[in-house]
Amino acid sequence: WGGRELEVTLLDLSEGGAALGPVAGITSGARVTLNLRGLPVGFPARVADVSEKRIGLAFAINDAQREALCRFLQEQQRMVA
Repeated sequence: WGGRELEVTLLDLSEGGAALGPVAGITSGARVTLNLRGLPVGFPARVADVSEKRIGLAFAINDAQREALCRFLQEQQRMVA
């Protein structure tokens, strides 16, 4: 976002997007890339929702990125189960 890298709190993650903790100064419609530790690929997204408690991202990802995200989500579910 604006060429800056920020460490954020991930609240929720799905194939369609993510919920993050609040980020000062970010506005709805901003284009961002979400990078997750352990994954070599970033996920382009649009800020779809901004509130005092969270921001919502809607992913704009290609098939390869979606596949990587699905694998990551499946691995996370296995770790919790």
